[in-house]
Amino acid sequence: MANDNYKSIVSSAFIDILKQFRENPYYYFYEEDIRVDLAQKLIKESEQIEVTHPHSHKKILTTPIKCEYPGNQQNNNRHDIVFVQRNSFDNIYILDIPVIIELKLGSKSYDRCSEFKEDIKKLLGYKYNHSINLGIAVYFYQDEVESKLFDIWFRDIIEKFKKVEMEKITFDSPDSPLINSFIVTPDSILWADTYINY
Repeated sequence: MANDNYKSIVSSAFIDILKQFRENPYYYFYEEDIRVDLAQKLIKESEQIEVTHPHSHKKILTTPIKCEYPGNQQNNNRHDIVFVQRNSFDNIYILDIPVIIELKLGSKSYDRCSEFKEDIKKLLGYKYNHSINLGIAVYFYQDEVESKLFDIWFRDIIEKFKKVEMEKITFDSPDSPLINSFIVTPDSILWADTYINY
């Protein structure tokens, strides 16, 4: 599959991860487990890219999927998973990032809401400098919780969530939002419909 179809690649791999999580929320014990599985699925479907190594100045082949890749020169943010593309720098450490994926895994016994909010804010910051084409923040919550509680917990950043069926999630249609935030529980998927002050 060509890398210019990265939104299709991401949609397909994302749905696979959602299915696995919803079938067995404890299949993934740590956030890193999800990241490894998702990155592996993305790598499998992506074509290698050729870039220049900055020290040896040799051309190298690498996967466009990177974990813990730095955001840009203006910030020190690292992102859980990114899809990189060549640019005029042609340097493996300074590539364009059309897709950023941020992941959190939590439960009633290990709440990560405040960290998830920071992930959303990080992605929303890219919305205004137009440097990404797709941002995804996902909070995998291992326990079932009334969805209205998430509305309360995130009301300072998300105006409202809408429940969505897994099959309806796609990132490759022309009207897909630039920034997508999800809370996934064993029984439901909430998609941020509107952000506050962003």
